[in-house]
Amino acid sequence: MHYPTLLIRTLLIASLLGLVAGGLRTAPIAQAQTTPALTFATGVTVAPGATVALPLRFASNGTSIGSFAFALDFDQACLTYTGVTWALPSGFVGSVTSDLTDTDSELDVVALSLPVTALPATLDPVLTLSFTALTGVNCPLGTTTTIAFAADPTPSFGTTAGGSLAGTTTNGTVTIGSGAPPTATPTNTPVEPTATPTNTPVEPTATATDTPTNTPVVPTATPTNTPVGPTATPTNTPVVPTATATPTNTPVAATTIVLSSAKNGTARGLSYRDEDIIQYNPASGQWTLVFDGSDVGLGDEDVDAFAFSQGVLLLSFDDDFKLAANYTVNNQTLKVEAADILAFVPTQLGQSTRGQFQLYLVGETVGLDSSGENIDVIAFDELGNLLVSVTGGFKATDIKGDDEDLFAFDAATRRWSLYFDGSRVGLTQSGEDVRAAWADHSRRQLYLSTRDDYRVTGASGSEDDIFLCTYTTLGADTACTFTPFFDGKAFGFKEAIDGILIGVVPLPVAATAAEAATDDTLVYPGDDADTPDELDGNETDTEEALTLQLFLPFVVR
Repeated sequence: MHYPTLLIRTLLIASLLGLVAGGLRTAPIAQAQTTPALTFATGVTVAPGATVALPLRFASNGTSIGSFAFALDFDQACLTYTGVTWALPSGFVGSVTSDLTDTDSELDVVALSLPVTALPATLDPVLTLSFTALTGVNCPLGTTTTIAFAADPTPSFGTTAGGSLAGTTTNGTVTIGSGAPPTATPTNTPVEPTATPTNTPVEPTATATDTPTNTPVVPTATPTNTPVGPTATPTNTPVVPTATATPTNTPVAATTIVLSSAKNGTARGLSYRDEDIIQYNPASGQWTLVFDGSDVGLGDEDVDAFAFSQGVLLLSFDDDFKLAANYTVNNQTLKVEAADILAFVPTQLGQSTRGQFQLYLVGETVGLDSSGENIDVIAFDELGNLLVSVTGGFKATDIKGDDEDLFAFDAATRRWSLYFDGSRVGLTQSGEDVRAAWADHSRRQLYLSTRDDYRVTGASGSEDDIFLCTYTTLGADTACTFTPFFDGKAFGFKEAIDGILIGVVPLPVAATAAEAATDDTLVYPGDDADTPDELDGNETDTEEALTLQLFLPFVVR
């Protein structure tokens, strides 16, 4: 990157007048016995979505310095530059110019005085840069990112005598993740329900007994694929209900069950919409609102996948849209596609949801670039790698699969692998697309829901149910034993499930005045349409195929 043209001209004119000597002189840069120094703060920690202030200290170290100029490089996956506060003495001017297209020196910084004046011996700080902390696949929580002095152009100091010095510099560091929103301490821990051969809802009471070991960790970009993140984990792990000999849905709700829906609906007095997330409380027998999408710009969208991970809520959507700038971390309009995942950094959850969004995964950059690769499941494997399913056929990084499968993303290699092969365990009908999943790897269990009716050995049901796969092997040789887990209709939930969390939400949810709060969303015409899934290449459902031909033409982006 080159310094801004206007500042270059100013410095050159000043240099020719003998007033300022900066790094732009053609004379060789000399080293002095004592050299000036610029030192950034290190070890600064910040929560995702928060603003971090990074001070810069100037020390002349005995040399009379009248100006300095340097460029900075920072990782845009971890930080967004938001501004500068100068602390220069009277008579000095400073400038920071940002060019995010220059990825090895995004910021140009210049300070000078006309006529030339010596800076004080120390300024602590001489300036403070502000950044917003981000998190995502390429910058997981726990990442320490560097704000570095760029090598081209090299930092330089102008002396009041007309000379130029290289000086010394110290880079700054920021760790993303410490101080993240606290994990809620659950008060309701699941109790294993007693199975009965009838389809009568069981409303167990909660007792504090279990602590799960399975907290999703955002995948790291290190070659050893070791998950990095905070150690706080939710302390509420579901206990699998005892299977009955009859393969019917015996409703159970011994633990909090958190869902999103493919359509608007009501559940025991709670009105919800397809952009919301709701939870069933086994102690009260009521549903309450966890995430009100309309409060944060999603009133016309459908959340079709979600997962909580390390202080943020990950979301994907059933269609492309633009998110208004006032709901984003960097205050810029965000173009979101159905193959993307957003990270929502909440300041408050519940009926009055507050927070900001940033991109977590851009699907097309990891091979999800066809019309059927709309992400409709977000989960994590036992190593912390991202798991997804898609609405149609999957064919990214030479891996092929279908809409009843789950796929794992390795952030270190940026490649996908087949994680769960649904057809191997009997999910072969067109309505048996896996539409929601949650994993408890400590018990080798996957909680699943499908787009329509399902029938497998050991369980059968409809799109408002959850069934359990207790697996012995995964991948191309997937094998598991199925048991029914949750009958939505028995607990007042009658719409298609498109997102699952079993257990207490691992973030604080603001209490509402009434146990069953009603969503106050305005009605948007057409926003309740449950978009048909793409065929995955192995389905022959004529009705679904016709619907796709009429309403989902292939669009080349």
